[in-house]
Amino acid sequence: MKGTFIVGIAVLLAQCHASRGGLCNVYDPFKVQPENNKFQVGGAFPLHDTDCIWLKPKTIQDIVAVQWALTHWNQNPDNNNFKMGLYAGDTCSRPKEAISQSLRFLDSVGYHEPDECVNPAISRQTPKLIGLILPKDRTSAQALGALLQTTDLPVAAYSSPAADAMADLHVENVVTTAPTLSIFVDVFIKLMGSLRSNLVTIIDNGMHPKTISRVVKQLRASGIHVAEIVAYDHPAIAQVLSETDSQIMLSFIDKEQFFEVFKRKELLSLNKMWVAISTDGEGLSTQEQLKVLQYGSKLQVVSLQPRQKDLPLFRDYFLRVLKNNYQSYSLLTAYVQQVFNCSLTGTNGFVDCASIGRDDMTAIYKQAATVESAVRLTYALASAGAQLENNSSSRSLCGRPTANCTRLIMNALESLDYEFGANDPAELAGERLHFYRAHDSMLVLSGIVIEGIQLFNDEHMGPMVYKVIEYETGRKPRVVKSNFKQTKVQSVCAPFRPFCGQCEYVTQVDSNKYFLSVPKEYPLYLVGLFDFHDGPTCQTFRDSDISLPMAFVHTIWTLRQRFPQLRLLRNLEFGALLVDSCSTGRSAIEVIVKSETQCIALEQAERNITIVPGSVFGYVSGVSDNLHEALRGLFVSGEVPLVTLSSEQIPTLDEFSTMPSSKLYALAVIKLLKKLNWEFITAVLSAQDSASLAVYRQFERLASERGVCLADVMNIGGEHIPESSTSSATNVTVLFTTASDAANFFAAKLRRESSLAHVHVVIGDAHEFYLHDPSNIAKLVGTISIQPKDVLYSDFRQWLEMTTPLTLPEQWYWRFVENRWQCALLQSSRSLYNDKLCTGDELLDVPSLGRMTRSGYLSRGVERFLFAMDAVYRRLCPEQTGICTEFYTNGRKQILNTLKKVRNEDEFDVYEFLPDTQGSFAYRSIGNWSMKNGLRLNDTYKNFDSHGNQIPSENAASQRTVSRCSPPLCKCLLGKDFFKNPVNMALPVNEDAVLLGGSYVRSEPTAGGDHRAQYSSMLDHLTSGQWRLHVSSYVFLVLITLLLLLAFGRVRCSFATSSICGSLKAISR
Repeated sequence: MKGTFIVGIAVLLAQCHASRGGLCNVYDPFKVQPENNKFQVGGAFPLHDTDCIWLKPKTIQDIVAVQWALTHWNQNPDNNNFKMGLYAGDTCSRPKEAISQSLRFLDSVGYHEPDECVNPAISRQTPKLIGLILPKDRTSAQALGALLQTTDLPVAAYSSPAADAMADLHVENVVTTAPTLSIFVDVFIKLMGSLRSNLVTIIDNGMHPKTISRVVKQLRASGIHVAEIVAYDHPAIAQVLSETDSQIMLSFIDKEQFFEVFKRKELLSLNKMWVAISTDGEGLSTQEQLKVLQYGSKLQVVSLQPRQKDLPLFRDYFLRVLKNNYQSYSLLTAYVQQVFNCSLTGTNGFVDCASIGRDDMTAIYKQAATVESAVRLTYALASAGAQLENNSSSRSLCGRPTANCTRLIMNALESLDYEFGANDPAELAGERLHFYRAHDSMLVLSGIVIEGIQLFNDEHMGPMVYKVIEYETGRKPRVVKSNFKQTKVQSVCAPFRPFCGQCEYVTQVDSNKYFLSVPKEYPLYLVGLFDFHDGPTCQTFRDSDISLPMAFVHTIWTLRQRFPQLRLLRNLEFGALLVDSCSTGRSAIEVIVKSETQCIALEQAERNITIVPGSVFGYVSGVSDNLHEALRGLFVSGEVPLVTLSSEQIPTLDEFSTMPSSKLYALAVIKLLKKLNWEFITAVLSAQDSASLAVYRQFERLASERGVCLADVMNIGGEHIPESSTSSATNVTVLFTTASDAANFFAAKLRRESSLAHVHVVIGDAHEFYLHDPSNIAKLVGTISIQPKDVLYSDFRQWLEMTTPLTLPEQWYWRFVENRWQCALLQSSRSLYNDKLCTGDELLDVPSLGRMTRSGYLSRGVERFLFAMDAVYRRLCPEQTGICTEFYTNGRKQILNTLKKVRNEDEFDVYEFLPDTQGSFAYRSIGNWSMKNGLRLNDTYKNFDSHGNQIPSENAASQRTVSRCSPPLCKCLLGKDFFKNPVNMALPVNEDAVLLGGSYVRSEPTAGGDHRAQYSSMLDHLTSGQWRLHVSSYVFLVLITLLLLLAFGRVRCSFATSSICGSLKAISR
């Protein structure tokens, strides 16, 4: 039998070549058919490459290995009644030919013969099909597998790629003696357990997506999460792997691709672990292992590979056949010439093949990785056939290939327990052959050993190699683990990552409303809500303050640069997510509720980003104050902070604002009014502006206590303001309005000429009145503005002045630019603007943004939030090597608690609207107020007449505007203790006698002390008191005297004479 295989090939090739010539002969199958042959195995083998010229030496070894195993089996006397033959056809590594050759084999055993056409006599003489052997290459096996999905044939694989192809296609009745990918993944799962890790990044070649899906599913079933899947040839793979959360990578690529990617030096500098599984099932040889890493490499590599058993007797047999027959048979001639690089004809530059001896061949020979699997598969199929032949019922059922016979064959293989004996290959003597059902329902050989080889670079000794795990397949796999010689790498999935099993269901959100600055996956997010649009369907671009969202992103981007010495938030990445509230409370509430309760997915820059509940560590409210009121009720749980611009701060809410409180604001206004003797005022309100109304409510409450009298309160709104609303009984008007309402009020008032000088004090947004109506500003010089201290960074204003769509390529900003300049930046907007394109150099009109008070305090609030986050991060994650579990679990709550301890701003600036030297007008600072230092005016107030002309300094004292009301004409003073203490009510009240409520407000000492009237006697008061200086005092004195007489007369009338009563009655009339 030794030469049967080679002789058969030679005869067939010679016949085919003689009849058809060319390369056609390679497709002619060959058979090994012993006498009394009962069973047949066969299939397609890729003996050549796709050109049908270049041999595949490893497949040649596989066929010889099958023939060698059959020789042992068939020559064993115990198997005389169970002999088995081989049918093999070359595919030239082409999927079409793999199908063709396999069908030809099935036809040779009568598979395609209809039952009605079967000749029993011929059928009894035809060897029984025991198994269809798959091509070893993945592409051919996959093509054949698509056909086998519709059949009930026993399918056999001796290579990992072929077995994996069947698993992807869910082909039934498969037996394999090669390890499948699921086995390698099992080993990897055990390895991850040793490392106490549950997060991995997968590197693949993109050729087998179904295989990767199976891997991901198997990993998830074991609690291991996949951070991302990266192509091995990704141009920035080193950067991607550096930025990913995972510290462990699992590659599923072939050896060639593995060494290609490891040529990148930047990859070797990563302090991570790379676990390699080869797609062709071959591991790294000893020489290859030492080539992987270089001196100085930080990357650790673990190669999961099957242990190969050397078969020296097979080597001797193969080389003997080769040496003795290569000159006679063309297939062996081609093998020798290709493998040993020699020539039979003495071609220059090549060694003469005749000069190559057995020792030379032995030195070059390398056993193919699939030889052992091919031998074991041959024995398994032959043993299953023997079991069937020994059973009469099975023998009759398997007369032809049927579904029932296939079931019997698979049952025989599953129950197989064959022990290699003395007549079998000596290298396998004493070993047992049995199978078990694996994850993918195929029968897998027990006893396959997978080793995990650790490769790392030692600082002193260079590249080192150690075995860290050994895994033996079986119903109860045997696992032996060893300690890692290098520092263990740990890769733990953060609980708020979308790939960490938190998102069973994902809600897709509108990417036109969600904008992630610098789009990519982040472990944490800070969400800012802004009024970009309004309208029933959020279709109209709102004319809102664009500086608010710009302050939000600028603060986040520049924090570390602004405070480099503090090394803030080291190794802590977070994303800035801007969300359009659509200017409705319902939409804003939905954003918060979805972020806290659902996994939301959005598409940004062609990347799918998923945000899980709990990963938002804070919210920033840049919406209008009216809309903010709708949000406040959501933040009461004590879990997550809301950074706001609200001046009405409620301790029970989870919100934080650096904006000074409305109570302090009102107090600062009152202090200035009292200082300038403006105690009798008119208030103008924007009825729909909650921010200014909040300050007014506090002002109204404190004014009566502090001696400021409100003569009248006017509510305005919109452009149409009645003329009666602009008239005033006082010399001072305080405007608690929006800028547009203030401008409309001034325009209406200035239409009524007046010869009396009048002072206007603007509060809050009214400061920007001049931006809305610059035509009348010359007549409004002398206007006083009291504003929260300017906290805006100067570099922010400079950044705004330089920003263009090209320097800020973010969709929310581009849409603002498109609306502002009515041109298209986005491809989707071209039709909207009739193909009018923006240049990309459009600049903001920064002066039109005004003082940007709200933007400054939003920036300050975000900055305080990030400082609090850094403090909590340092406390919970002292090593600052990344986000720790404790920070994920308790970080949000501790950040909120830290923010609640932050002291609010309490400083205000005082401005006067004045002309400058260039003929224009602007605000100039004239003082400030704070709780600590009180009111300080660094410049005197400039008085102006009704025509806007400044009053000369020599006349300023006599002509300055004063607005006071002497009691008892001021109705606001009659509500106090006028009748109990009328004398003292005529004197200035101590402004600090009434303490402000609230834990953050304290009384303010003044130099004046408590001034009350002090007289030596009542007579002294009557003769020298200041009451004598007021005419109204005499009028009231006469009136009171008459009323007293009338009252006295009515009481005494019944006891006095009628003449007296008549006189009193006459007086009363």
